[in-house]
Amino acid sequence: MKNKNLLIAVIVLGVLGAIAFFTSNSQSNQAINQSGIGKEVVTKLDPSKISKITITDKDGSVSLEMKDEKWTVTERDGFIANFDNIQKLVSSAVTLKSLRQVSASKKQHGRFELVDPTVEKEKSGTKVEFKGAENNVMKSLVLGKKNGSQSGANARSPYGSSDNQRFVLVNGKISVIEIDFSSALNDIEASASEWLQKDDFLKIEKIKSVSISQPNAADSWTINREKEGDDMSLLDAKEGEKLDSSKGNSAGRVFGFTNFDDVASKSVKPEDLGMDKAVTANIETFEGYKYTVKMSKKDEDHYMTVIGSG
Repeated sequence: MKNKNLLIAVIVLGVLGAIAFFTSNSQSNQAINQSGIGKEVVTKLDPSKISKITITDKDGSVSLEMKDEKWTVTERDGFIANFDNIQKLVSSAVTLKSLRQVSASKKQHGRFELVDPTVEKEKSGTKVEFKGAENNVMKSLVLGKKNGSQSGANARSPYGSSDNQRFVLVNGKISVIEIDFSSALNDIEASASEWLQKDDFLKIEKIKSVSISQPNAADSWTINREKEGDDMSLLDAKEGEKLDSSKGNSAGRVFGFTNFDDVASKSVKPEDLGMDKAVTANIETFEGYKYTVKMSKKDEDHYMTVIGSG
């Protein structure tokens, strides 16, 4: 009788164990499904209908807008924006996948630095708004706090974890996303200067002559050459003056790889930038192009204006 009772007890325990296993397994699958793993974070956003992007953080805001079929930076008087960076931003947003979702009330958003910066600066994130032709907000997201993980790309790093994850708020839901260092969402800034088209700003080749006009006329000079490949010669050289050929030839290449940091506002007065005492360079090329370049310095900054013709 005891053996029979023991057998029944074992069978009962086995059944209870099986029930516990299947129940646990079912709950586990349910938790995974509810966690948001692999879900798209930014949904129902058609990139072809985006005509304006506004980026705001606690330090300021910048607007990128499509005008005359070109992307421009509003805060820089409509200067051309870097289209590659804009394309990268949109692509990064629409392909964003969730690692997991976090349940938190609006009052807890500050913990993740997901407070809307247009409402409050403290513990705020970076807000990105994608807008349509009528300036209507098609989709907005707030990028918040970054944190690290020893999984994925950082699992074998000898330097330990790095900030390869970030909290993001979309449609009132908080997701944890994984970002790599090439992602536009990794170091996005609401800085107008970071969105300007700076590549190929000015590239003057095959220079024939360079004429420099200084505020003090006695310091002005002109160099030229008769054909490509020749060394530059100093025109109207005074007695005892001789052109250093290496410097002269460098002057003939100096505008071949120019770049800039930022664009000054058109409303700024010339004297505020030192442009009232600018050095002027008139450049002519063998191809018939002419350029007038004015340069000045104010404090630690250098300024330049360029007019081209031909």
